Amino acid sequence: MAAVPFPRSNIADLTDKIALITGASSGIGRQIALAYAAAGAYVVVADITSNPPEAPLLEAASKDRQTDQRTPTVELLNTNWPGNDGKDRCKYVKCDVTSPDNVAAAVTFTTESYGRLDILVNNAGVMLESFTTVPTLLHQTDVDLFDKTMAINVRGAWLGIKYATAQMLAQTPHSSGDRGWIINMSSVYGLVGGKYTTSYSASKGAVTSLTRASALEYAEHKIHVNSLHPGYCDTPLLEAVRRKYGGEQMEKAWAGMHPWGRITWPEDVAKMAVVLASEVAGFVTGQQFVVDGGFAIKG
Repeated sequence: MAAVPFPRSNIADLTDKIALITGASSGIGRQIALAYAAAGAYVVVADITSNPPEAPLLEAASKDRQTDQRTPTVELLNTNWPGNDGKDRCKYVKCDVTSPDNVAAAVTFTTESYGRLDILVNNAGVMLESFTTVPTLLHQTDVDLFDKTMAINVRGAWLGIKYATAQMLAQTPHSSGDRGWIINMSSVYGLVGGKYTTSYSASKGAVTSLTRASALEYAEHKIHVNSLHPGYCDTPLLEAVRRKYGGEQMEKAWAGMHPWGRITWPEDVAKMAVVLASEVAGFVTGQQFVVDGGFAIKG
């Protein structure tokens, strides 16, 4: 049995809340799923595949923090945090977040499986500039790369909010009086400029603005909408960069970019995601929560 990364009482109480997390088969989304299960929530993983990617370099970088990078998220949650009354702690639904039908179906699957939807985490995203062979300026960037980035990072989040809020408005409010909690995954590059990442930065800036606007629309309905802004994070998104320039070299470079002295860990972001889905943040909406070890403030 894999080690439990989050003791049950470690963060905040999400007992019996139902969460839908996009892109939760790996990276930050996977860690949020683990943290939510440890806090008592039931989780639906919505992703294009249920299996995490092969990530030997990530395993090496993460060996002191997490023992299992390869077991599917669903299996990991159901093994470590069995549900009550025979319910699965976690289920998987295949979902392309650019497809309205897929996103709507994921919301329907969640409600049919668990009876309601309390939490949506719009986590699925790409950073395609990291896969280019050389750093590219805006005028050198392929239009298709820009379009795909915007489709997944922005359209995906917009669709998630569209279908999740419709469900949250239709169901009985949570016992706290809240109708729902939505967390959008942005980035430090949704707040500050990022060289050679114009597509990614534009998409995350859009997610930041989308968060503010939708928070205003749904505040009167008691639906919280907030965004998370990680620094460079130890996930498969950075594997192409590690392979291109060398893992050890990039670890040192990334650590130097963060005043705290290390790269952001998925666990850092997951802990804040738990807080934002709990009563601890009961009077919080439309805000940007930066989890970056000081990256965005160093100037």
